[in-house]
Amino acid sequence: MKRLVPLLGLALLVAAFATAALRIAARHRAAADSGVRVLRIGHWLIHAGMPEAFAEAIADYEKLHPGVRIEQNAVPIKTWFAWQRAQWTGGTTPDIMQLGKGTGLPEVGRYYTPLSPHLDEPNPYNTGTPLEGVPWRQTFIDGLNGSLSYFPALGETCGIPLQVSTFRLYYNRDLLRAVTGSDTPPRTLDGFLALAAQTRDYNRRRSTALVPLSVCGPYAQGLFDLLDASMTQSLMERSSPSRTLQVDAVELAESWLAGDWSLDSPEVRRSLELQARLFDLCQPGFLTLQREDAHFNFVTGRALFLYAGSWDYTGVMQEAAFDVGIARFPLPAAGEGHWGEYSLGPVSEATWMEAVFGIANTAPDPALALDFLRFLTSHRTAEKFAATSRRLSAVVDVPVAPELSILRPDLDGSFSGLPLRMAGLPGANALLRFQQNLHLLGATGEEPAPNADDSASRRVERFTQAVAPAWPAALHRDLDNARRRFLTSVRLGDSRLLFAALDPVAAPGDAALASVLESTIDLALSGGLIEEATPSSP
Repeated sequence: MKRLVPLLGLALLVAAFATAALRIAARHRAAADSGVRVLRIGHWLIHAGMPEAFAEAIADYEKLHPGVRIEQNAVPIKTWFAWQRAQWTGGTTPDIMQLGKGTGLPEVGRYYTPLSPHLDEPNPYNTGTPLEGVPWRQTFIDGLNGSLSYFPALGETCGIPLQVSTFRLYYNRDLLRAVTGSDTPPRTLDGFLALAAQTRDYNRRRSTALVPLSVCGPYAQGLFDLLDASMTQSLMERSSPSRTLQVDAVELAESWLAGDWSLDSPEVRRSLELQARLFDLCQPGFLTLQREDAHFNFVTGRALFLYAGSWDYTGVMQEAAFDVGIARFPLPAAGEGHWGEYSLGPVSEATWMEAVFGIANTAPDPALALDFLRFLTSHRTAEKFAATSRRLSAVVDVPVAPELSILRPDLDGSFSGLPLRMAGLPGANALLRFQQNLHLLGATGEEPAPNADDSASRRVERFTQAVAPAWPAALHRDLDNARRRFLTSVRLGDSRLLFAALDPVAAPGDAALASVLESTIDLALSGGLIEEATPSSP
């Protein structure tokens, strides 16, 4: 009997695979027999307003093209990674797929089609709009230069964005008035931090259990990154090797190993102390919360503030039974008080493109997929899509509703400081050490000290003592991974350069050939710098 169990499991697996294959074949056969061209779209955008906006755009397109049927596959984010991988390996990738979750350079190069040849042509669906005759590339706010649109190692643009995103503070006006006496949010960082004591006093007097700030683990990382960006700007001025006021993950790791900065640098300590103070505003265990948990705490009246994205606007407004206000997080001005000592002012909200889509290289009708992406990002459709989804469009000149204006990115601020947690390094060994010990910035059961700054300083010391000894080995492993990845990218670039040079159609001064050459040289130089600057792992 025991021998039959594995065979039974195998038989069930084969039966499930056969059933799925037959269903897919039947669907394609039915579409072919009816003469209908079927286009499939896969994404994880299931937040309120997004499926409806897609359905509306699909209906409009099908009305224009009666012989086309578009199927929308909206997959929950928790199952997206496994579902996406299954589509790739099974050869069933939807014609149009969202990029960004588990889609790195290798996956884009293997499974998606370059869109660069089509970007300098005007979008035909923009006829009669303010964008008529404008090259498709120039109809996007970022010119398709975002990290999920343009891939330097490939020398290609593979992603088309639909939206711009920002983080904001949503607040319960009624609770804020009850706790502080005003329904206007604090305008200074010190005022915001004072909410911890004010809420604690309110809870003691009213026998309630309110928290000042509700935030989930992933969004908290975004908030901490924002604080790092503001607190360490003066350190960035000294640490940017090329004086571009930008530093990538590899340069950041190399500068730490070289002793250019440490977790004890004054700017770094100040940012970590501020993060420790924010722990006092949040409920215990918030780093383990998911988005839905943090939202539930806020919309049920258990928190004064919610830190969430512009993409959460529709859901929050629909679910909250109270008056909701929205504000930017109060970063300090340059040199303002204790927290602004090393800051050069609020950070510019660099354009963050979201809902980026690519065309699968297995799409049976890539021309149809391209046409739908053009329709989806045309001025008319983008305006309608933004109105239904209540989000900010990535297409230029699309009007923003007055109530959404607070969500628009502020591009007038200063440059960002150092991203301290080493995100972006291949292997993520250093990031893992940082994240595993982040909880040490919390009170961990201790009563808040009379001087909150002293308590935060002690917790930062505890955190740095846990992280700093483990970082050198972790960073060396990550840089070894980076070296191998750069080598693979350079080889890929060499191959592309060879094929481009042998293309009989390409002229010596061809722009595409020049682009491939430039990206290959950049990669080779980056790989050489890593090799030169990084000693062998200990």
